[in-house]
Amino acid sequence: MLEDFKQWAKSRKTLRMECFYRDMRQKTGLLMNPDDTPVGGQWNFDHDNREKPPTGLNYPSPERFEPDAVKK
Repeated sequence: MLEDFKQWAKSRKTLRMECFYRDMRQKTGLLMNPDDTPVGGQWNFDHDNREKPPTGLNYPSPERFEPDAVKK
């Protein structure tokens, strides 16, 4: 996969993983329909993931662990 990315990146002025993922899906057939369209009808959901979370949403605090012999 790294060599695929290096080869793909050689001819690009800008590197967007979205474009690489699309090319790899087409090359490998992963998450592709038989008619060469993306499964689910979209290449990705990046646009949807850029929306701000709703106002007033409470996130849980991250878990904290005391250091032990392994984690210092």
